[in-house]
Amino acid sequence: MGKYHPSHHVNEWIRYLLYGFNFLLWLLSIGLILVGILGIAIREDELNINSKLEFFTDPAAIIVAVAAVVFLITFFGCVGALNENCLFLRIYFILLIILFVVEIILGILVFAFSGQVKQEIDEIVQEGIRQYRTDADLTNFIDFAQRELECCGGLGGFTDWTNNRYFACPDDPMPKPTWKLAVFLIPAVLPRMKI
Repeated sequence: MGKYHPSHHVNEWIRYLLYGFNFLLWLLSIGLILVGILGIAIREDELNINSKLEFFTDPAAIIVAVAAVVFLITFFGCVGALNENCLFLRIYFILLIILFVVEIILGILVFAFSGQVKQEIDEIVQEGIRQYRTDADLTNFIDFAQRELECCGGLGGFTDWTNNRYFACPDDPMPKPTWKLAVFLIPAVLPRMKI
């Protein structure tokens, strides 16, 4: 007959696969936490997170927050799988279920309140545009987002940039023609004219 397996015994392949996967993610999360803390330490004198815009556009803060959650979850999975600790594996399972349910709920809420979500995101984008060039991380984030999303501004499009003091155009963007400009352009235009 077959070998007797107690009810608490876990298949070795599954056990070490779960351990290895969680161990790698755990090491990655430790590395990301260290990188985030290093980023915060380097910019210690500039760091001033007072609003959601500053948090969501500060890469170091986001890295530390996400890595801390990954660290916690993978710790329970890693130790639980290695020691066949049922309590840790249950906590790991519950944390994964909670994470999955929260993602589903957030997806439903974003879909149900899409107008309000768009408005909130637009307010964050507007504030980011107003503060463009005041913070290097914010400037890099906006440049990256616009390049990758192939867009310019928030819901108002490129006209949102009129809210930034560096990119705002005066009320009359067209300069008045002057004779100096005309005299300067005459040598460039004359050869093209057919007289």
